[in-house]
Amino acid sequence: MTRVIVEDTEFESIDEYIAALKAWEEFRAPFKIQAEVLAEEFIDSLHKQGLSKRTINKHQMNIEMFIVYLTQYTDADDFATVRKGMVNTEFLQWYRRKVLNRCDPDSLKSTTRKFFKFLAEEKGIYNKKVLGKPQR
Repeated sequence: MTRVIVEDTEFESIDEYIAALKAWEEFRAPFKIQAEVLAEEFIDSLHKQGLSKRTINKHQMNIEMFIVYLTQYTDADDFATVRKGMVNTEFLQWYRRKVLNRCDPDSLKSTTRKFFKFLAEEKGIYNKKVLGKPQR
């Protein structure tokens, strides 16, 4: 029988590994759906602000990659509890390793900052770890 070892986890067979992947996807599905909906609403808000198509496209690509990172490579399940390091350092490192595209750290930070401001202002999801204490 073939054993499968992924990182520090050992599976008795490929079928067991595939079953574990499916279970993880099902477990993550609600957060993934929420994240995708919020990302679409974020992009709609950028259109309403009158930003250029090029700028919106860049933000859209960045936020889509951020959602992939959060939903597939972290255990985050709520935007209010995402750590600042996940948004800045860890996401940027992941992007450099996994995405076949020129990395623009300033663009990634700008997009994620705008996204978390959108969540706070439009959706009532305030993450003080990412945005700091609320301004009065």
